[in-house]
Amino acid sequence: MKNTQIYPVIKIGDDYFSTNNTTFEGNYCKPILLNIPSIKQSVDIESRKFKISNVSLDLSNFTVNDERFSDRLSTSSLINTEVIIYFVHHDTSEEVYKGQVRRISHNDEKVKVELEDLTQQKINKDLPSENLPDTNSVPDKYKNSPIPMVYGHVEKSPVVA
Repeated sequence: MKNTQIYPVIKIGDDYFSTNNTTFEGNYCKPILLNIPSIKQSVDIESRKFKISNVSLDLSNFTVNDERFSDRLSTSSLINTEVIIYFVHHDTSEEVYKGQVRRISHNDEKVKVELEDLTQQKINKDLPSENLPDTNSVPDKYKNSPIPMVYGHVEKSPVVA
């Protein structure tokens, strides 16, 4: 029977955390991660909506190496800090999620860190309306307005004439 142990490693800023007491890429991972993160994304093709993935991390707030996780919140809020989630199996690792810290809450026992992925920032692009090939041939009512684009073959697709 093969050993198929896969465990998460979380990088928050420059610090590493895991469910295991391990090192990752030469960095010690504090074993305070209480859960294996659940990562879900969905795309509704019919309504053309993309749901941004949110991930919740539960970290132990007990003292490890003379420090509690919540102690670092007095010097840095960690909001908007980049977080990378890796899944590790023996000597191989795979980056499975990249996001930013959106919310943090804690008590004496546990710290809950809520993440939001970076997809919205990458997908949302404003297209330039300047740099058109020949702006003199565009009617005035269409200048400085969004440029419609059609992908694929669409019968009787409207075109500015």
